[in-house]
Amino acid sequence: DVVRRQKDIGIDIVNEGEYGHITSGAVDYGAWWNYSFSRMGGLTMTNEDRWAAQDIVRSEPGKIRLTSFPDRRDRAKFRDAYEDPNSGILGGRASVGNP
Repeated sequence: DVVRRQKDIGIDIVNEGEYGHITSGAVDYGAWWNYSFSRMGGLTMTNEDRWAAQDIVRSEPGKIRLTSFPDRRDRAKFRDAYEDPNSGILGGRASVGNP
């Protein structure tokens, strides 16, 4: 609704006001990561380094858990691309924190 209203009144660059956060590069999921954990109930930030962790963690009904990055579906399926520093795929940089 917000974007439609902005377009209706003639705003050229519309923004839904949620995902336009600071990023450290052209591809940076850190902004989404920090945003979602700070605003959605049931998610908790930890000090665990998900980039370094190698554990395989599985969710259960009523208990959603995040596995390590190396264990994630796309990282397994497209391992060569994720391991190529020139592929343009995010490779484990530290994300920009909340202001």
